[in-house]
Amino acid sequence: MCESVVYFFLKPRSGDLPKRSPTTACSNTVLNQLKPDGYDIKHLPRDNRQGGGVAIVFKLAVTIKINVSTITRSCEYMDVACTHQHQSMRMIAIYRPTRSKKNRTPLSVFYEEFSDILESCITSQEELLIVGDLNFHVDDENDHDATHFLDILESFDLVQHVNEPTHISGHTLDLIITRPTNFVSNVTVDFMISDHSSVLCNLSLTKPLPIKKELVYRKLRQINMEDFKQDLTARLSSAEWSDDLNHSVGKYNQVLSELLDKYAPVKRRVITVR
Repeated sequence: MCESVVYFFLKPRSGDLPKRSPTTACSNTVLNQLKPDGYDIKHLPRDNRQGGGVAIVFKLAVTIKINVSTITRSCEYMDVACTHQHQSMRMIAIYRPTRSKKNRTPLSVFYEEFSDILESCITSQEELLIVGDLNFHVDDENDHDATHFLDILESFDLVQHVNEPTHISGHTLDLIITRPTNFVSNVTVDFMISDHSSVLCNLSLTKPLPIKKELVYRKLRQINMEDFKQDLTARLSSAEWSDDLNHSVGKYNQVLSELLDKYAPVKRRVITVR
């Protein structure tokens, strides 16, 4: 069971670039079922634990290179380089679990580790996008911990864009952070997915070219079953059978295959995956 698959995602302006979500440890089969056609997924699960983890879902036209994918003492994050045509973006998807009986890591550890993360990417030339559930009440001016976190952002000349509650508690926990440019616009807190809301924004990026996909199918519902049964009975009655089981099974499969091609031939169609 994969809970809380998508808490937060990004919708670039007129295009599709990475989506980020806290995740549980899911099997590859479950993850493959989650991603839409034309997309892939990079996943950093929390092994043997529920909740947490990060994932980035991205369009196949976008090249993703993972710089860092790790779980530290205080947080979990993926640092990736995103490239499409002549454009590039540095993206960090991060999750900081709240303090609990199982998580007694002091906030001072997170402040230090988060500062190290920022130092590693702040000088990069490409656009910088940091998204995640940081579990700070940044909407509360009297929250000392949140104020300290925002001071760190300011010291690196970074801006936090989400100004509405994103959690059922009424606080702003899920953040979009960039340099003070026009790279991000139209930030919207949308529908509630679980105890978190989805957060949407536009990115100043070119839309990736649509991907073509060939569908192979048969129109099975259009088969006239009465005609099919009569034809099958006639073919099986006139077929030459032997005492050899493998020969008989092969002959039976051959008859079915030939009739299937007759009544529901293979069709092919190329579609555009958007």
